[in-house]
Parts: sequence; structure tokens; C-alpha cells
Amino acid sequence: MASRKSVNRATLLFLGCMCLIMFSDSFIVWKAPFAADQQLLSYALLFDFVLVIPLMYWLLIVRRKVEAHSKSFR
Repeated sequence: MASRKSVNRATLLFLGCMCLIMFSDSFIVWKAPFAADQQLLSYALLFDFVLVIPLMYWLLIVRRKVEAHSKSFR
């Protein structure tokens, strides 16, 4: 029962962090005047969506599931 609770907590943490990243990126694009340097902004957004969110998913969701499965086989 404890592992199910920790998975739910990890899932909620992932969803909260992902929403925070997406909302902050959207707000920065909408509010900040980056007319002179849009290439830097696009690289930052690409970094967030392509690297940060999948890495966070692996750290919080996938790795915990693999650890739980490996403990059950011992």
C-alpha cells in the first residue's frame, strides 16, 4: 500500500512541475518582448519541452516503477 501512495505522490509532483514549466514558458512568450532575440527564446523553450520534461518524467515516474518492480523480484 505504501508504494502505491508514493507513486501517486510522484505522479502529482510530475504533473505539478510540468504544468508550472508550461505555464511559465507560455507567460514568458506572451508577456516578454523578445523581438530582438527570438532565437534564444526558442532554444530555451525547446530545451524545456524536449529535455527537461522527459527527464523529469523519467526521474519521477519511470525510475520509481523500475525500482518497485526490481524489489518485488528479489
